[in-house]
Amino acid sequence: MPSIQRILWTPRWTTSESACHFFDYKSFFYEFCDAHQEVDFIFRPHPLCLKNFVSSKEITEEEVAQMRGHYMDSPNMVIDEGGDYRDTFLSCDILISDLSSMMLEYLGTGKPIIYTHRVDLFNDLGRELSKGIYWVRDQDELRNTLEMLLSGNDPLYPIRQGLIKSLLCLPEGGAGVLERQYVKTFYVCRSISPDNS
Repeated sequence: MPSIQRILWTPRWTTSESACHFFDYKSFFYEFCDAHQEVDFIFRPHPLCLKNFVSSKEITEEEVAQMRGHYMDSPNMVIDEGGDYRDTFLSCDILISDLSSMMLEYLGTGKPIIYTHRVDLFNDLGRELSKGIYWVRDQDELRNTLEMLLSGNDPLYPIRQGLIKSLLCLPEGGAGVLERQYVKTFYVCRSISPDNS
């Protein structure tokens, strides 16, 4: 298994649901990346994230400027605010996220996902997905999980592979075959129904 080096952090943009972990871990990553110079760390905020926290007075403009300065001065941390997330998304080896549809999308890469749990807002699909992701509830658990993954140990890998097959499957022959069969069945059923006689 290749070593994990690039980490992507994608926190929610609002704290109104109590699921956002931005304030729980924003300082943690400074310390972690200082201690792990082998890590390439990318913070990708939602486009509304920092503006929303300033407007809700949860953070000041000065604190945002200090945070940006810390990232600019760091040799292994960047803030990615580009329009298209796909290159960043695909180039990363691990995703750290709070409650987000991004986790389902990232599952398709087969790479590890760390979910920073605060409150349980999962729907049925999210609960199924959660079987293949690492749950952490505080900085110690996050540090231990990251260090485990950085060492190459990923015990949930086989579970994620199973989830990819069960949650992200395409029918044999492709989606078009299934759609054609559905349309054919729909019109055949309508043509023989008593209402259409």
